[in-house]
Amino acid sequence: MQHTLSSTTAINHQGENVNHKYTEMMNILVELFEAFNIKLTSEQAHGSMALPFSGRVQYLLSLPSIVNSWRTQYGAEPTAENIRRMNIVLTQMSMRVE
Repeated sequence: MQHTLSSTTAINHQGENVNHKYTEMMNILVELFEAFNIKLTSEQAHGSMALPFSGRVQYLLSLPSIVNSWRTQYGAEPTAENIRRMNIVLTQMSMRVE
C-alpha cells in the first residue's frame, strides 16, 4: 500500500506521520495561554485537538490545573467573556497556520 503525504505532513525519526499544521496549532494554543500568563503543556493542548476549533479554549479552561492557575493569576475562575476574548485571539493567531 502506498501512502501519499501532503506538503504539511512528514515522517519523523520513528516512522510516524507528523502533520505540521496540527503541531503548529498545538503550539499556538500553548502560546495563547502563555499570553494570558497561564502555563499550558503540550499534552494539555493535544488533549483539546479532537474538539471543534471553537471548543478548545473552553475545554482547556475547564481543566482543574488551568482553573487553579487562572484563579491564582486573576483572582477568579475563567468567565464566558474570558473564553470569548481568548477565542478571538486564537482565531487571529491561527491565521498564520492556514
